[in-house]
Amino acid sequence: MTTAITASLQVTAAPAHVDDVAFPYSGMTSRSVVSGVVAADGVAVQGADVLAIAYPAGDALDVPEGTDLGTLVVGAAGTDSLGRFSVNVDPSALPAPYVDDRGRVHLEIAISHGDREVHWTTTAVRSSHATPIGGTAERCGAYVRRDCDPGDPVYVVPGMGGSERLVVIVGTAGGRPVLPLWSTASSEAAGASVPRQLVVDLGARPSVADANDDPATWVTAPAGEPVAPVPEGEAWAPPATPPPAPSRPIGAAAALEAKLAEATPRSPAFPAIAAAIRDRSLTPAQITEGRMAAAGRSPGPCVSRVVKRHNGREETYMGVYAWSGALATVTQADGADHTLSVGTGGAHGKWSSSGSLTLSVRVGNSHTVSRVADAWAIGTVNYGVIANSCDGRRNLVPMSLGDPIKRFARAYHPALKAQCITLYGKSSVWDKDQARNVRIGGGVTVAGFSASAQSGYDTRSKLSFRPTKLTRLCGNRSVGVRLSSIIEAHKG
Repeated sequence: MTTAITASLQVTAAPAHVDDVAFPYSGMTSRSVVSGVVAADGVAVQGADVLAIAYPAGDALDVPEGTDLGTLVVGAAGTDSLGRFSVNVDPSALPAPYVDDRGRVHLEIAISHGDREVHWTTTAVRSSHATPIGGTAERCGAYVRRDCDPGDPVYVVPGMGGSERLVVIVGTAGGRPVLPLWSTASSEAAGASVPRQLVVDLGARPSVADANDDPATWVTAPAGEPVAPVPEGEAWAPPATPPPAPSRPIGAAAALEAKLAEATPRSPAFPAIAAAIRDRSLTPAQITEGRMAAAGRSPGPCVSRVVKRHNGREETYMGVYAWSGALATVTQADGADHTLSVGTGGAHGKWSSSGSLTLSVRVGNSHTVSRVADAWAIGTVNYGVIANSCDGRRNLVPMSLGDPIKRFARAYHPALKAQCITLYGKSSVWDKDQARNVRIGGGVTVAGFSASAQSGYDTRSKLSFRPTKLTRLCGNRSVGVRLSSIIEAHKG
């Protein structure tokens, strides 16, 4: 394990920012909410600064146009000689408006060095799987090469049943294994607790990538003709027109584009925190312990305001690949998680991806639709444009979910490299309630921006197949039906 870098505060060398600081680096701890590595044109950057700025959560985020959002700096970190950082947040230090009813917090991560700054948005969820990080986990070496440079060491932890290998790209504090308090919705759906892991490049083509969410694996969702569930007592009939083309991975070029980030000038948030350290209203201990929120710090003079709402945008989030001999039931219960892209745009209105937020189906909006086949499930989501008063930057942020199952559109069954099981006619219902769903690129279109969408499978968000005829139910060969991100049913 790598020895933790000292937590002493250092003044950055950049002469334009003599009042700024390189925040303490402590390595991953149980309170780490986001970790990663910062580079410039592939070379690790030491002394870059990172802030975690919390948005309101739950109903406090879903506000009308013209409302100011009170954001709050809840964590900070600096990068070590390998460009690594880890931001700690103590859940007990978060005020109520910044935590939803399931203990989750929406964060905008600001990463800055010199005069350049990029932002990435994420939702930190409370861990529900005890996943040790460090110690005996696989390390970067002959058999684990993913994201090994810059930012060694790389640790790889197994997902549910070993189905997925999730990357941790930063060493633990003091070299001791930790059990994280924070995770992500997609890691939890994979059966592991791993905080968000970012690879940031502040060079000529700024980019931010999630080490555990490669855009190359996202798929397109062609718009299909509207389709209604089969009425009870009626037989399923094939569509009169051919189905749309099958969904495909978005491709290498689109994946690279999805990682690009807009670089902006260094924001007033960083010198505001430096000033708080100088006047001792904020201490290094509060930073390393993740208790900045308890100190009541704010990101300085900038105001974030909701300047426009885009309500009722359709969200394509799940493929229902059933057939007449085993029609499916789609369940979206209270608390079902949907992870939706966030966009960042400047004064010219050009949007680029800048992370995602995870929202839930609200209490009372539970929805179940039976007897569905060959369809995309489509719900609605309400977006807001949030303007920053200091630099003109605008974020396109999902603020709430609307109807979780508004309609269905005709879908083409995928061709899987499959492992299959047999469902016999009149047998019991088979539930798909494990693993994370495939991420759908272009799952939402709003204000000229194609946002990705994903809904993991669990007891709140599931597919149920009721076979009346011999059926083959297939999933990805490498993980099997239960843990596959896509499943498909056809005649046995």
